[in-house]
Amino acid sequence: MTEQKVILTLAVDVGQALLENGAEIYRVEETIRRIIEAYDYTDYNVFIFSNGIFADCGEASDETDTIIRQVKTGPLHLKKIKELNQLSRDICSFNVSVPQAREELNRCHDIGPYSDKIQALACGVGCAGFIYIIGASPIDCIFGFLIGAFLRDFTLLATRHNISGVLLNVGGSFLITLFSIFVVAFVYPVDLDMLIIGGIFALIPGTTFTTGIRDLFNADYLSGWFHLIDALMGAAELAIGVGIAFYFFGSVL
Repeated sequence: MTEQKVILTLAVDVGQALLENGAEIYRVEETIRRIIEAYDYTDYNVFIFSNGIFADCGEASDETDTIIRQVKTGPLHLKKIKELNQLSRDICSFNVSVPQAREELNRCHDIGPYSDKIQALACGVGCAGFIYIIGASPIDCIFGFLIGAFLRDFTLLATRHNISGVLLNVGGSFLITLFSIFVVAFVYPVDLDMLIIGGIFALIPGTTFTTGIRDLFNADYLSGWFHLIDALMGAAELAIGVGIAFYFFGSVL
């Protein structure tokens, strides 16, 4: 493999890792460009969209290397993004060689998520804290915490069984509403709206919506509209799940 191909592959691999873990389009493109330029290559082209990377190097020479990657995006992983950004900065500061950069990239790939218990705890605290901010009582927050923790367990289980995002959103919002109706009807007369809002809070595609707006402002119209449509579809799926639960079990109240 030529040195040009090695550099291009390294840059695309770093960009792919960023894109897979929820980084913005402009950040991925800038990272690939900076890595290529850090190794003194200037004849290149890079095009990024929401689930794909196109890059080539050496177009003006007799040896042109081209890489096309289909990227499957996953959940936001800020720790990986942080480490990958640091790797990019180290490369641009000429502090690492290509083999060292590859080794560091492999280390970034090995960074795993937090444990299931920590994720459930964080989701519960987030849901309870959100409804507290918008006026929920302490009792509402306690049940909001339980719903948030339960929801995170459900999403982790669904992810491990490769459940589609559509079914995850519809099923998650359905279970949240069903659980909330059960609590209000048979356990304690808390605020039903607060419980449902608190649970759905963890499923709202806020990051996707924000990324879409940012992409549009950066003139990445294809990726921007893709993210916005994805966010709107996610919101509709949540509404469908809540509506189904109320249709079949609302009479319990």
